[in-house]
Amino acid sequence: MALRILSHEADEAGEISELLVAAGFGADVSRELFAGEDDLTEAVHVVTTDAGPEVVDELITDSEAWVELIDPMSGTQARVDIGSADLPDAPRRTHRPAD
Repeated sequence: MALRILSHEADEAGEISELLVAAGFGADVSRELFAGEDDLTEAVHVVTTDAGPEVVDELITDSEAWVELIDPMSGTQARVDIGSADLPDAPRRTHRPAD
């Protein structure tokens, strides 16, 4: 699983990325538009990292940034509150197979 840290501020995303790299983690910064948006000024700055949730939680505690969890196998993503719950080790099933 990969974590994505999203911020509306370029400086904040850059600083988070630099701190992660200095700590020995991978971190890439990109910009993304939300679905339906076409105004680049509305794009968010995304830091994708292999750092653990406890590291990310510490970095964004006093910021406006938020975190998404990405499953690289399926490409699914979901916003998570990493400060209040442990992240799952694997995707959770949302339905049971028919008997």
